Amino acid sequence: LLPWKAPEGDGTLAVSVLASGLLPSDSLNAAVLSAFDATNPASPLVTDPVGHGTLMAQLAAGLLDPHGSSVGEGVPVVAIKAFADDGSADSFTLMNAMTHAVQNSDGPISLSWGTETPSAFLEVAMNYAASEGRLIFAAVGNENTGRPMYPAAYPNVIGVAASDGNQYAGYSNRGDFVDIIAPGSAGGSQGTSVATAYVAHIAAKYQRIHPKSSPADIVNALKEAAGDDGMLTQDEAARFNIR
Repeated sequence: LLPWKAPEGDGTLAVSVLASGLLPSDSLNAAVLSAFDATNPASPLVTDPVGHGTLMAQLAAGLLDPHGSSVGEGVPVVAIKAFADDGSADSFTLMNAMTHAVQNSDGPISLSWGTETPSAFLEVAMNYAASEGRLIFAAVGNENTGRPMYPAAYPNVIGVAASDGNQYAGYSNRGDFVDIIAPGSAGGSQGTSVATAYVAHIAAKYQRIHPKSSPADIVNALKEAAGDDGMLTQDEAARFNIR
């Protein structure tokens, strides 16, 4: 893990990570602004049976980086367990998780999961967060089927695909629901989940530098940085965060 340096100030700009939970550690404890178990709100969030949520929190905070570069100033994280241990989630739990994200951070929301089955309720949850001014990033899936994944394919969500070097990762889904392509390998794992949490991290850093930027402004800046091929390289990400 990279060293983590807390940002200056005491604002509520953090990346909200809705995933499988969180395993506390000294490094993550410094980065986590809020931890919430939407599956069991009365209990503290101290478990992550599959480890996915913990990895996403590390990426969102900048403790891990696809390039293994120094994190510099980190980004706080709001860690939310949105799924039961068997991977299931009901509508009430998801909305509870999204509400906690909106109420506890002004920063991006990272959703490293998805389904091919559209859901009216899921779209309502995304629209709620977007209406509150939150920028939502979601993984487009790790099977190259070309079929839309939700919530990534909803209009108010930024779909993130994975790259491998200077090309699309072979496993990554693709299609017109993809908005940005980013490195998909870090911490011994690979996937569009990694790319999603990473993009949410750099978007939050940009938002801190440009606090008056709207979600649309940040997305446009990301796409401009990525260029015509839509792939956000290490150099492009670095330039994006010092603009």
